[in-house]
Amino acid sequence: GKKADYILYYNNNLPIAIIEAKDNKHAIWAGMQQGLDYAEILDIPFVYSSNGDWFIEHDRTKSTWTIETD
Repeated sequence: GKKADYILYYNNNLPIAIIEAKDNKHAIWAGMQQGLDYAEILDIPFVYSSNGDWFIEHDRTKSTWTIETD
């Protein structure tokens, strides 16, 4: 079965973000598609993918991408 690495919740029952984590041998976006798939299934607005050195955010409410450093 499918399982997200992390799900962030606002309060106890409102999921707001999926986080897909990879090691730093992977590209920053390596987990993004997997995270987007989970977010669509669970109707979660934000997706983050990280390789431990960087992270990327996708806001599904605006269809935008932002790359950030740690």
